[in-house]
Amino acid sequence: WLSEESTDNPVRLDKQMVFVVDPIDGTRAFINGDKRWGVAIALIAAGQPINGVLFMPALDEIYLATANNGATRNGAPIKTSQRHDLSGATLGGPKKALDALAQKGFGTIAEPRVPSLAYRLARVGSGHIDAALASTNAWDWDIAAADLIVRESGGLLTGLDGQQPRYNLPRPRHGILAVAGPALHKQLVAAVRGIQLS
Repeated sequence: WLSEESTDNPVRLDKQMVFVVDPIDGTRAFINGDKRWGVAIALIAAGQPINGVLFMPALDEIYLATANNGATRNGAPIKTSQRHDLSGATLGGPKKALDALAQKGFGTIAEPRVPSLAYRLARVGSGHIDAALASTNAWDWDIAAADLIVRESGGLLTGLDGQQPRYNLPRPRHGILAVAGPALHKQLVAAVRGIQLS
């Protein structure tokens, strides 16, 4: 078990499978009455998510994914955007990053700030937005369930080195992440390199 709301126990490092749970992803939203908060749960095996759930109770949305078996939103299969060009793409992420992309000449359309990081990423999986970024403060519980949702909907979630995150490591924290459908992902990574997101 690994969770934002409980003390980390190093015993998890020796386990074949570990649950990674964020009981309230988007705590400030929850406190302020914003409906965009959720419960994220992933089952990790050999450093990768094999099951992922993101439940958004106030929005009545549930995203489910199982490794090699696709992803759904409220029971309907989902797929990432097939967009090829970053210019004009709808992008979620830190304002600083979106502003920096605009200064580089990418006319992206910024999605209004989404307080739940897992929800921001899952919206890429469902095709509601074309791509998303996460800054360097994402922990396993923030992204593991959404990672599988994105992958099983045909997208990519990687660091700027193009590598997929590994989970259940001694320090379960990640660097900058880029999330998009396969046609857009490489362009997004190239555009984001050199932008300070931390």
